[in-house]
Amino acid sequence: DKQWENIQQDYITLFHKILPELVTAYDGGRQYWPSSPQFGRADARSLTEGDAHYWGVWHDGEPFEHFIVKVGRFMSEYGFQSFPGMKTILGFAGRRFLGAQSPVMQAHQKHPRGNSLIKTYMKLYYPPAKDFPSFVYLSQVLQAEGIKVALEAHRRARPYCMGTLYWQLNDCWPAASWSSIDYHGRWKALHYYVKKAFRPFLVSPIIREGQVEVIVVSDVQSQETGRLELKLWNFSGDLLWKKRLGIHIPANSSGCFFSIREKELLQQFDRRNVVLEATLSVGRERGSSNLLYFVHPKELNLPIPRFSMKVSSGGDEYSVQISSDTLARNVFLEAEGLDGRFSDNYFDLLPGRELRLKFFSKEKIKPQKIKLKITSLVDWLER
Repeated sequence: DKQWENIQQDYITLFHKILPELVTAYDGGRQYWPSSPQFGRADARSLTEGDAHYWGVWHDGEPFEHFIVKVGRFMSEYGFQSFPGMKTILGFAGRRFLGAQSPVMQAHQKHPRGNSLIKTYMKLYYPPAKDFPSFVYLSQVLQAEGIKVALEAHRRARPYCMGTLYWQLNDCWPAASWSSIDYHGRWKALHYYVKKAFRPFLVSPIIREGQVEVIVVSDVQSQETGRLELKLWNFSGDLLWKKRLGIHIPANSSGCFFSIREKELLQQFDRRNVVLEATLSVGRERGSSNLLYFVHPKELNLPIPRFSMKVSSGGDEYSVQISSDTLARNVFLEAEGLDGRFSDNYFDLLPGRELRLKFFSKEKIKPQKIKLKITSLVDWLER
């Protein structure tokens, strides 16, 4: 209508005529870009020019796999919702209001289709959650795994794509949202995933057209020498296949350093029971590791792990040692009665590995008084 035409024309006049002319006149060395983004996601140019706000995943209900192919020059906005943790939820909702459809929880969900979208994606990738706390936990795992697909796709695509900014970092109130840190500063699963995905070196295994490719990405300004180790495990901890490579990593690069047919790698092994571990070592302390599963989580034959743990203190922090007798997916650690943060959480733990973590708490307490609750994905699912 006429009003919309006037708005459009005023927009073009202001951002495409007046402002660039003023920038040129008063700051001639400054580059000017009229809008972020310049083109909406329905315009094919959004993936070839300028920065892109991609919301096919979430708003349009496209699967996470679309993150891999919908890559622009600079991905400046994309995201997926999750709920804050139960400790935050119990701060604004009494126990009788614990449910995604309760009036209180609905008031803290400002996207009209937010809950239904989370449930739709959850059903696509995961078995059903057994109760509301499980739904909350699973929403965070779902968000983290989905955005991990995006972050790694964007980094693998350099130099075509040279930037990735997920929406969003934090919250202005305790609510279901796209954030990775909730209103109280508590890290969601996504923030732990982001910490790993933005390391200077990234090893990223992926399946493309029946081929397993292992991509190494470097944001370092110099060429480096590294070691790439690939191991195929079953969930009981048996080593089924391995490969070790010495590699030279160019500065500021992304490249495939190993490739094998998926059928050749898996041989007769059940794809529901195996995982590929890719580890990149650069010097003594730099590098990264990543796991590649061959089916969606709802298809995995996940065992019920038995954990061993030990807590000790040193200075202002606590050390936690944890191991499992079988594969444990999305291990979630809680210190009961304490508000704090672990150096890692929501991680996958291979059998027989001892993982050393740190727990940061504002409260001082004797290590033997700290009660750790350890769960993994199977504990939150219907059986």
